[in-house]
Amino acid sequence: MVEIDNYSGFQAHQMKYYDKSYVPPYPGKSLNEYFFRDTSGKIVKHFNGNYNIDSVAKTLKPITFVNKKSHGITLFDNTYETVDFNGFYNVFEGSSQGVIDSLGNIFIPIEYTYIIHKPNCFVVQKNKKYSLITIKNHKLNTDFYDNYHERAPLIYFSNGNKFCVVYNYETGFLDTLSKYEDVRMLGQGYEGLAWIKKNNKWGLWNYLNNTQLLSFDYDSGEYFSYFFGENYRKAVIVSQNGKYGLISLMENKPMIILKCEYDKIYPSRTQINPPSSFKEGYITVEKNGKISEFEINILPLTRVLR
Repeated sequence: MVEIDNYSGFQAHQMKYYDKSYVPPYPGKSLNEYFFRDTSGKIVKHFNGNYNIDSVAKTLKPITFVNKKSHGITLFDNTYETVDFNGFYNVFEGSSQGVIDSLGNIFIPIEYTYIIHKPNCFVVQKNKKYSLITIKNHKLNTDFYDNYHERAPLIYFSNGNKFCVVYNYETGFLDTLSKYEDVRMLGQGYEGLAWIKKNNKWGLWNYLNNTQLLSFDYDSGEYFSYFFGENYRKAVIVSQNGKYGLISLMENKPMIILKCEYDKIYPSRTQINPPSSFKEGYITVEKNGKISEFEINILPLTRVLR
């Protein structure tokens, strides 16, 4: 097969009622019907329509292509416009979906409830469960999960509240998260970072380049949603043995700002009682009943007595 006719069933439906005041809903399940020819111009495959091949052949002008990279769009006057198709297309049988390539080969079996196209991969659903099929390896994954979550360029799959698999559709990196006891993605401003738990200890993982920024040394970890300015814009609070510290993550190079020796760490405010606002570049700590404030935009840290 060397040519595909991309025939719009929806447009044909519109044309049928173009002179009417009301156009009934389109009954088809796909906007496009796909027809494939052999080198003689004979139609040998047809997807997403209720016609048989013989009846379709009578309505479409025979045409021959010899270049396998050339495909044609069928226009309404039965003329053709040569285009290139490099993608994949959803096809239907009853209530099931699959995917064909641009030569009409079945790429994904027609057995899924629905299929979502993503860069370099597909998210498929069957029996209310989700799975991943990658284009590069064309792997039909037999593992299905309760939910999927996208945080570009990442796609996560989870069962309940537990993350199980992550896939980076830009790099092709695929990792099984079941080896961790827990995975918690950080919030806005900290995209690409996640706390991971192993042996009841927390570490910090950069899931965009698959590097571990902090080893499994901490009893707890959280992102610090307060910007300190240009020098220490990203920071996380960690704890060891009930004491808290602060670590800068600028340029993915962890640097200890405060060791784990404080009872509390929180953003400084302009005044104690509301209304008040954060003091950018300052942090307040409590230790042994004493309250101190640090300016952390510069090193060494400047302590402000309170």
